[in-house]
Amino acid sequence: MTDLDPLIEDKGVILGFLESIKYVGHLWPISFLRWFVCFQYFGMATLHVRSGILEYPYLSEKLRIKIEAVGFFNQYLGFWIGFIQDYWLAVTYILVCTEFVIAVSYLLGYLVRPVSLWAAFVSLHLFWLVETPGDYTQLYLMAIHLTFCLLGAGRCLGFDYYFYKSRRGLLW
Repeated sequence: MTDLDPLIEDKGVILGFLESIKYVGHLWPISFLRWFVCFQYFGMATLHVRSGILEYPYLSEKLRIKIEAVGFFNQYLGFWIGFIQDYWLAVTYILVCTEFVIAVSYLLGYLVRPVSLWAAFVSLHLFWLVETPGDYTQLYLMAIHLTFCLLGAGRCLGFDYYFYKSRRGLLW
C-alpha cells in the first residue's frame, strides 16, 4: 500500500462520474428530472427555514386543520398529533434536514435509491397527515421518488455509476 492509494481511489470516483456522462443513453431526461426535484427540495427547505417553521408548531396546526377538513379521527392521526404536538421542534428539524439530504443526494447522484425510498416514505406520510383534500402534490412526488428508485437515477450523470460498476448491489 502506497501513499498514492487514496488519490487513486479518488480518481476512480471521478473517472466513474466522467464515465457516467459517457453512458448517459436514454436516461438523460431522468437526470434532468432528478436535478429539477433537487432544486425544488432546496427551495422547500430554505422556504421552511426562512418562514419560521422552526419557531412555531406549524405541523400540529396543519394536522388540526386536516382533522377538521376530513371530519374523522383515527388512531394513526391521533398518534401523530400527540407525537408532533409534544416533539414538534425535533420533527420539524428532521423534516428540514431530510429535505436538504434529498436535495444533495439528487444533485450529486449519490445514494439515490435509498434516499428516494426515504423520500417516498416521507411524501406518503405528508400526504396522509398534512395535505388538504384535493391536493395531490405529495403523491406526485412519491411517484417520482419511486421512479428514481426503480431506475437507479443516480447512475446517469451521477456518482452512483462508479459504485454500480464496482459493487453491483441493491443500493446502486
